[in-house]
Amino acid sequence: MSCPEKDAVEPHVVKEEVIATGKWVKLEKTTYVDPAGNTRTWETAKRTTRPSNTAADGVGIIALLKRTLHKDCVVLVKQFRPPMGCHTLEFPAGLIDDNESAETAALRELKEETGYKGEVVGVTPVTCLDPGLSNCTTQIVMVNINGDDIENIHPTQQLGDGEFVEVILLPLDEFQKKINELLNKEKIVVDAKVYIYAMGMAQAFFKPNELPVLKHKRMPSLASQANTHHSADTSSVAAVGFLPGYTFISKVAPIARGTEKKRGKLNQRPQQVHKELLWGRCIKAVQQGAHSSSGSLSGSSLIRPVKGSQLALRWPC
Repeated sequence: MSCPEKDAVEPHVVKEEVIATGKWVKLEKTTYVDPAGNTRTWETAKRTTRPSNTAADGVGIIALLKRTLHKDCVVLVKQFRPPMGCHTLEFPAGLIDDNESAETAALRELKEETGYKGEVVGVTPVTCLDPGLSNCTTQIVMVNINGDDIENIHPTQQLGDGEFVEVILLPLDEFQKKINELLNKEKIVVDAKVYIYAMGMAQAFFKPNELPVLKHKRMPSLASQANTHHSADTSSVAAVGFLPGYTFISKVAPIARGTEKKRGKLNQRPQQVHKELLWGRCIKAVQQGAHSSSGSLSGSSLIRPVKGSQLALRWPC
């Protein structure tokens, strides 16, 4: 890929000529100037429905259904899409009406397509969908749904004439896995936005076998500190935040293996862990003691030296 020269012109559209127009879509011949100063043409598809007061054609809704004693679920819709010739799995979505904000449009479309009533918790800037083909744009709206609300216990769709939409709920912590299971069961195409979101959530919930995030450094002061202790004690490591299913621990203070009696002698093995993050799955406490009677959450099972200067976190479960 070549880089434009310093004297390259700013690329810009010269004119747009309508080739064909339908009720919802039109095809245009776009004449433009590229960075090298050459005049070129492009075939562009555009919607005919974009409101004059907004830069977005429509909204997509990432709706999370939250219920007591249930996993959080992503609300999806399944419907037949003629251009694809098959059913698709998508986020609820729709066009923005005149004099309507993205938030209002999202709540309206969510109610119509799924029957759920939600609360907007976030809105993206205007984003493009397929810029090589169309100028179609959207705003993604994050919505939380209180599944314990009486209106959401038995939601009723408000579909228009010719709309056939099936609501599908997939657990957030197994989102990508459940989508893949659907793909294996039936002929269905997943919307790119849905699968990208699923991949992102899979990374957020990812449980590696080993996560080398800690640096290992021996501190002489800890050796002398260990000499003064005859039993293990809890460290000052503090849990400061949570991801779904995970606890992450920051401000990793010195973790010293306490001394222990072994064959009648004191076995002193100081160790220092500092900086970075210490991750653990459902870890309620990190103890200085290197050993536990059960062995379920011992220092040796949690942390081990690798490649000399690092520590890798080993997951107990």
